[in-house]
Amino acid sequence: QGDELKTSQKKTVSQEQKILEIFKDRKIDLSPTDVYKIFAFYFKNVPLTSIRRALSNLTKDGKLKKTSKKRLGMYGKHEHCWKLAGCSD
Repeated sequence: QGDELKTSQKKTVSQEQKILEIFKDRKIDLSPTDVYKIFAFYFKNVPLTSIRRALSNLTKDGKLKKTSKKRLGMYGKHEHCWKLAGCSD
């Protein structure tokens, strides 16, 4: 069970690093759905919930910031957008 948890944590860190690189490369506000589509194109398809978790973790770590901007998501509901922390509006 310990090895499985370590492997899962490594995948999470790697996924968060990739998502952070997406934000650094694009330099624009992105919704979870935006990140999901870009991530799936360049890497692999992961659950949208994993993308949301990574955005939350990166926000807690001070690397991303949740904005007041919203965009229509893949399930027809509006989602907040995120941006790199320290970027001006």
